[in-house]
Amino acid sequence: AITPWTLAPVVITQGAGGGLNIAGAPDTITVVYGSGDQLPAPISLGVNSLGVADDFFKIFNPFGFNTGDVVVIAEAGKPCTLAQVNQVPPATGDSTRFNVQPGQYVNAAGATVDTRYNNPGGLGTAYTTNGKVLNLGQGPTIKTFSVQNSQLVSQALGTATATPLYDGIVQLQAQYGRDTGNDGVVDVFDETVPSSTAEWASVLAVRIALVARSSLYEKDEVSPASIRLWEDSGAAPTTAGPVWTLTADERHYRYKVFQTVIPL
Repeated sequence: AITPWTLAPVVITQGAGGGLNIAGAPDTITVVYGSGDQLPAPISLGVNSLGVADDFFKIFNPFGFNTGDVVVIAEAGKPCTLAQVNQVPPATGDSTRFNVQPGQYVNAAGATVDTRYNNPGGLGTAYTTNGKVLNLGQGPTIKTFSVQNSQLVSQALGTATATPLYDGIVQLQAQYGRDTGNDGVVDVFDETVPSSTAEWASVLAVRIALVARSSLYEKDEVSPASIRLWEDSGAAPTTAGPVWTLTADERHYRYKVFQTVIPL
């Protein structure tokens, strides 16, 4: 079985007590990225129609596709298909046709391995030239980053345990950078979770703030009652908060905020 996940470059899960301008528990960030040789731009299907029982797809531009690459075939209003290329080109000799039959392929290490996602009954969905193919490469990765026991940790989908990355991390907050004007420019940073394909397409960046804490407990209070993770802005891109409120005991430690904006 495959654990369900959202096919989006980044998904932010708000921590308990979080929300606009008030940072509660740390957020959790899940990222999805491919390992293909080329940028995962969608390539148009190159035939008038692919039937439900077809075990191949044809595209206009085959550059960058290799055996073992994981692909997603999609078309508006239809289910997506996850598959793995096992022949490039197939025995037909047509360089624009890629087989996604169940079977085996030779990976980059020279080993013969089985395809993992291919449906014995074919694609399962009939696609037209309105469909697109996204190449995620041979090693698409889904990782979740979170704060556990004052550590920043990462955990790949399907693994049982998380891997510690850095000690002394006590807060993680993130916001989506959304293009509300459809002009390719981020207009607002906020915590609003996209609820449609159009809203996901409007997410052009993600902003992340990490808070590190010293290990020394000071005799006196050395930190303020609250820490602003980034400044509010009334000008585009607009944003508000978040602000992390410290308890009296937490104020006896020193803190440093690290910020970054990552374009998608």
